[in-house]
Amino acid sequence: MEDLPRVVPFPTRPDDAPFAETPLTRAYLLAPTAAPPADADALVDLPDGSRFVYAPRAPGGAPHALAFDPFVRGNAFKPIHESDRALGALLSIAASRRLDTGAESERFFVFLRGAGLLSLENGDVHRFEPNTLGIVPAGYAARLWAQGPEDVLAIALQPRGAAPKERRTLASEIAKRRANGPPP
Repeated sequence: MEDLPRVVPFPTRPDDAPFAETPLTRAYLLAPTAAPPADADALVDLPDGSRFVYAPRAPGGAPHALAFDPFVRGNAFKPIHESDRALGALLSIAASRRLDTGAESERFFVFLRGAGLLSLENGDVHRFEPNTLGIVPAGYAARLWAQGPEDVLAIALQPRGAAPKERRTLASEIAKRRANGPPP
């Protein structure tokens, strides 16, 4: 289980096993008739008929199907989900524009339309396209760039109640190593 920023393509076929995991969350791609796992919090019906499932590793209630307008264009940020375990928002980023996100919490980006770049403060850049999942752990500030010609449409999900983390920079990592001594 990785705790690094990355972009993961959706599996070619739905499966009952998670296709992406972090210490705080799991992501599934299910067939339309499959029952969501017990820890599911948010369900997103995808254009191909499959279903993306967001499952924070925290106890909670029944999953919520996220309703959103797939025709949103331009720059938009609309909260669409709030539960005891997670928050969700619909993001639309106009072609050739960007959206910055903070480093306080883990974020999952379900990319539904458009292509672009997920770039981090440390210079790492990940390319995304429709039917991919962007994962940004807490401690990493990220920027989403829409590369056009089509606007990017994504759903952002994050666990609720996780302790905020400080930004991870080269200077902060060096300071931690100096304080804790060299690794074993």
